[in-house]
Amino acid sequence: MTDETTPNDPSTHDSAEIAETVERAIDTLFDIGRLWASHGLSVGRGALETSAQTLRTTAELLGELSEKVSDPRAPSDG
Repeated sequence: MTDETTPNDPSTHDSAEIAETVERAIDTLFDIGRLWASHGLSVGRGALETSAQTLRTTAELLGELSEKVSDPRAPSDG
């Protein structure tokens, strides 16, 4: 008898099965990580777009206010 394993040795089969299971688990973890990264980037993009729109609206209002302050005779909307 030798210490080497043979293809029919159950420990070889178990090792291959364990390695395959570990590889599938790692692949699954990477897939989940990619999904979370994609989700996070989408949420970040939405937040930045909302902030940009808010800043645009605020800038327009400040521009209108600046015009009214600099020329008090300008017609008002209300």
